[in-house]
Amino acid sequence: MATHVLALDHNSELIYFGPYSEGLACGKGEGIIDLVLSNYKKGFNAQLIMANSEGCYCNTL
Repeated sequence: MATHVLALDHNSELIYFGPYSEGLACGKGEGIIDLVLSNYKKGFNAQLIMANSEGCYCNTL
């Protein structure tokens, strides 16, 4: 079972809702939440809701 994250800004507006450690594709990092928060810090808020995701078990070394 995946752990989910709800991220809101200081105005209680959605930044991200979805899985913490799963994402859309294989890659290093904790998932798409890292990208969403990085983009938010740069001034872009996609207000992303991830309703579907899959685990990734590939070699990312």
